[in-house]
Formats: sequence, C-alpha cells, structure tokens
Amino acid sequence: MAKSWIRILCCCIGCLLCLLPLGCGSDTEEDLTPPDLTFSGTSSITTNRFHQLSGTVDPGSTIEILIDSEEVYTEESVDGDTWSAEIELEEGSHVVLIRASDEAGNVRGFQFVLTYDVLSIDRYIDVIADGTVGQQIGGLFDPSAANVPVIFLGEEDPGTEVDVDGDIWSYSLENLPEGTTTVTLGLDHADLGLVEKTVEIEVDGDAPLISLEPAIESVTLPSLVVSGNVDAAASSVTVTPTPLEGAAVLDGAGSWSGTISILPVGKSSLSASVNLNGVIATAHGLLLRGSQFHVVNQLSPADGATGVDVAADVAIGFGRAMNGETLTSETVELSDQLGLVTATVEYDEETQILTLAPQADLDPNSDYQVRLTTDVSDIDGNPLPAELIWSFQTGE
Repeated sequence: MAKSWIRILCCCIGCLLCLLPLGCGSDTEEDLTPPDLTFSGTSSITTNRFHQLSGTVDPGSTIEILIDSEEVYTEESVDGDTWSAEIELEEGSHVVLIRASDEAGNVRGFQFVLTYDVLSIDRYIDVIADGTVGQQIGGLFDPSAANVPVIFLGEEDPGTEVDVDGDIWSYSLENLPEGTTTVTLGLDHADLGLVEKTVEIEVDGDAPLISLEPAIESVTLPSLVVSGNVDAAASSVTVTPTPLEGAAVLDGAGSWSGTISILPVGKSSLSASVNLNGVIATAHGLLLRGSQFHVVNQLSPADGATGVDVAADVAIGFGRAMNGETLTSETVELSDQLGLVTATVEYDEETQILTLAPQADLDPNSDYQVRLTTDVSDIDGNPLPAELIWSFQTGE
C-alpha cells in the first residue's frame, strides 16, 4: 500500500498510550514527547528562488525539509536551539514539510504551501476610455534576478525600466493609442534567463470607469473589504471572488464596495468588472494570503507501525484548534485492501485530538491506511495544504 510522504512519527501521550503497539503496563517508561519546533515563516508567497527558512528546535534534534515529498535538506544533531536552511524553488506552488525528530523517534512537523513567483503582471485595467491618462500597472518580481524588469509597449518600443520597491514593480502607462496594445514585461534573470509576461490593454472611448483597491495586498485573515470607483451610470459591479453580500454594493455616486471571503492560502487573482452599453472593463488585482502552518503532533498508530492491536482506535493530535464540522467520515477515512472501514469520527475541542473508532475489530495481520482530505480545515478556515496519509499493519 502506498505510503504518504508525511512521516510524522509522534506517539500519543497520557490515555492514548494504550493505543500504541508498545502496550500498557510496561516497566520501562518510554519517551513519547516530541521535540519542540518553531518556524518563523509568515508568508506563503516568495519572490526569491533561494528561500530562507529558520526557527528554533530542541538541541540535538534532527531537522528535515521535504518539498513535494522530496527530501531537500537534513541537519542531524542540531547544535544549539536554532536552525536555518536555504531551499531552492522552481516557479509555482509547492507543499513544504518541516519536521524535527529526536533520538527516541518522536517527531513534530509543520506543513504548508509555498509559491515562488518569478515575474507577474497583477495590477491593470484591460479596457480604458482615455489612453493619455496615466494608468498604474504593476506586479511582483524576483529581486535576486540582478536586473530590473523592462516594459515594452508594442514591438517597436525599445523598452523602459519600471519602478521597483522591494519585490513589487510599478509603471504608469501613458499615451496609449486607440485600439489594443500588447504590453510585455521582460526580466533578464541571472539564473533563469529571459522571463516574459504579457497583457493586452484596449483603449475604447466608450469604456466605462472602473477601479479596484487594494490592487496588491497581503492579508492574514480569510476575508477582505475591497472597493473602488465606477461609472456613475453603471447599475452593478461584478467582483471575483464573489462578495459575501452576493454582489458589490454601489452608492449611486460613483463608488462601490464589498467584502470577499473565504480567501484561499497563497496567491489569488482579484477583479472588478463593469458592463455599460455592451462595453466591459475589468480592473485586476492580487491578493496574497499568508499560510497558516498546520502542525500534527501525534499519530497513533504511527506511520509504518506493525503489530498494532486489532482493537486499537486511530488518534490524531493537532497543533491548532480545528473546525470539527470538517472532520467527518467523508474527510477522515480508514481503509484496508477491500475498501473503506466503517468507523466513528470524534473530535475533542479541548485536547484537539481526533479519534477514529472502527465499529468492529480490525483484521489481524492486515494493512490499513488513514487519509485526511484537504476539506479538513482549522477554525479560521485554513485547509490542510495537502492530504495527510499514513499506514500501519495489525498483529495477531
């Protein structure tokens, strides 16, 4: 049976001790406490190809980092109580696992999504009425590229360097001609070579007014108030993601607003569109929501455990308060080679421990798999960034 790349081998404590294949009543007191581990990261987006991770850990622990289930970093017997590592990322989104283990085999881990953006055009309005009025366009870029992005307005334009502030670039588009202009942004990256992104902007004298704020925003909560200006003759504004109110609210004096929720972790496109007399104009923006790092402190039986008691329940200890309504028989599954095993799912809000209790004893000498889907989330609406899967084998 396929095993998960997640191998958090922490055993449950206290009353969960009897669930372990070690058995109860042993004369030897086992060390079942996972090592302390912290992670100082706060964002799920990076514009640096070589990304620095750091935190604290119990001295003597071993630190491992996996990206998309591939181990990329290991430091054994950490000297001191801090750790740091530099990881190299490919463009796109990745599931990152950071775990610490001690000599007794106890493990604590963090799991989150990290997205590397080399270059992007995120802020612009695709149809405008007056090309002579400056329009702000902008986005993100990798500042370690050793060069500043250059913007080109058509094939004959020699290009102009954009303004940069950290990893955000911006530029004021002016004197655009009637019709459609292809705007190309180029970045000569020291390691990746030439990276280009393009958008098309149309100048149409009949285009309605529309704007969007914030245009590029980092948030930590799953909701955000957005607003902007709109043509006074417009009757509605279509916002994506859809506001809680169902639609944007217009004040009748040229302004609109709305509250959007729930924002996914990572990078989300934001847009506001208006349709007036058949001409549609859309203002585009970008939202960056920092990742909430999911901690799984306890798994019982442990991943790869053998000789597990056929009467044992499955227990999962979380490092943050979970939304119990998302912990159901559809999102937490126990299966064998024949399919799903009927089991009761219970979550204790006080201990933050999930128990999966089979309705009958498990079969002896058999392989079992536990699976938590990405529909499981914490009380703030943050879903598991990847499925949590592990397996064990029963004894006689």
